[in-house]
Amino acid sequence: MTSPKNWTDSRLGELCTLQGGSAFSRSLQGRGTGDIPFIKQSDMSLVANSQYIFESNNWVSEADLLELRAHPLPPHSVVFGKIGEGLKRNRYRV
Repeated sequence: MTSPKNWTDSRLGELCTLQGGSAFSRSLQGRGTGDIPFIKQSDMSLVANSQYIFESNNWVSEADLLELRAHPLPPHSVVFGKIGEGLKRNRYRV
């Protein structure tokens, strides 16, 4: 495929940092408070999250992150579903 004039071909990893999500044990799900929101695909359907993530149904503590071996994303990260319904519906949020 040929790029339009003045465009440069690049690999996505050259333009941004790619980071996969973490498994989320059922025992930690459903907490309404905590230190850090744990965003799931279902959170993208919340009315307040139509474009940006403002709300989360799941919150975790710093200790939970260690247990999950999860790493918080920096503010203004773009998140998208990579499996299931989120991918099928092309859901993504900032």
